[in-house]
Amino acid sequence: MAGDWTLKVTDQVPNNSGVLISWGQDLSPATCSPEPVASFSATPNPASAGDTVSLDAKNSFDPVASIVKYEWDLDGNGSYEIVQQGTYGSGGAGQLSQTFPRGAHTVGLRVTDDRGHTATKSVTVNVGSAPVVSLSASPAAPQTGQVVTFTADAHSPDAGGSIARYQWDLNGDGTFETDTGSTPTAYTSFNRSGPVTVGVRVIDDAGVASTGTVQVTVTDPPPPTGGGTGGGTTGGGTTGGGTTGGGATGGGTSGGGTAPAPVPPAPVPPAPVPSAPIPSVPVPPAPFVGVLGGSPIQRLASVASRGVWLSCRANRTARCSLTLQLTATQARRMHLRVRRGSRMVTVGAASVSLAANRTAIVRLRLTRSAQSALRRTRTRSVTLLVAGTVRDSVGHSVRVNRVILLRR
Repeated sequence: MAGDWTLKVTDQVPNNSGVLISWGQDLSPATCSPEPVASFSATPNPASAGDTVSLDAKNSFDPVASIVKYEWDLDGNGSYEIVQQGTYGSGGAGQLSQTFPRGAHTVGLRVTDDRGHTATKSVTVNVGSAPVVSLSASPAAPQTGQVVTFTADAHSPDAGGSIARYQWDLNGDGTFETDTGSTPTAYTSFNRSGPVTVGVRVIDDAGVASTGTVQVTVTDPPPPTGGGTGGGTTGGGTTGGGTTGGGATGGGTSGGGTAPAPVPPAPVPPAPVPSAPIPSVPVPPAPFVGVLGGSPIQRLASVASRGVWLSCRANRTARCSLTLQLTATQARRMHLRVRRGSRMVTVGAASVSLAANRTAIVRLRLTRSAQSALRRTRTRSVTLLVAGTVRDSVGHSVRVNRVILLRR
């Protein structure tokens, strides 16, 4: 496409900084060849055990050709056991009905157009009865700033079924943003008064989900009250006066008053009662996060001799284990050995320890046969898939992957 192009360089590892030492460009003519798009629906999903699930690939398409073959993988093993020849709808091609036992089933579709180009799509079909769930809050009428404990009581009605995951909507926005794994409790507090509807979504081991809600009414704490002081009264005596009489020998008499009443002692206030300690409330840890970064385009010759260089990072102390893979089709073109039925061929691996919130560099060296194959190949580009797991010390793990394009 003619015009001005802008190169944007982005560091895909959060909070990482550095200096871009050098960069280059590799220009070659581009050839656009639209590929088919595989898509299908599974109805109903989730389904009950014994239900007939309809698989329909009517939304699969090819922008420049016609899809002439539909293949179905019903057990998720990568082998497409059911083959339907013809365009959609002809002889039932692109449509299939199937029953599944209880559990989560990965169903795959592969479509092929009249040029021989293919595309794949997979959908998970969850089969089982919906879990039963109820939700309670303690306290049910909290004050602003007070910690509230939410407890979910859930079970699967299926024999042998269990609850695998609890996800929470703690602010009433309809989004289940907090995941506590298999723990049925969550904690939060509210900074505004008023009613709030808190929800939980439970997922059983078959992948079937149900939701439950509870409403709490948040109030503002009462204003502080003032205290008064009391005082005693004192009584006073009265004094009488005498009169004097006159005469030669007259004498007066004098009157006397009464003494003041005693003042009672001030009351002694009771000793203060120590308040009960506020129990500490466990706060769920932050979710485990692992990130795989690195250049998505690397030099073929450099990878053949030095390997693929990537970066890995986690928010906890962890270990990053990665494998380097080729598709079976590409491996055959490069004359590499491919086991029967294999879809991917591993051509390298590496593992590295991670410190919390620190980026580690991972070097994935190719096997000798893969190195030789890369040096011999006459193709202009090769696509590698990096897949692996970042696992912390207590067993939490996240899957990471990255596609690397090798160019001459």
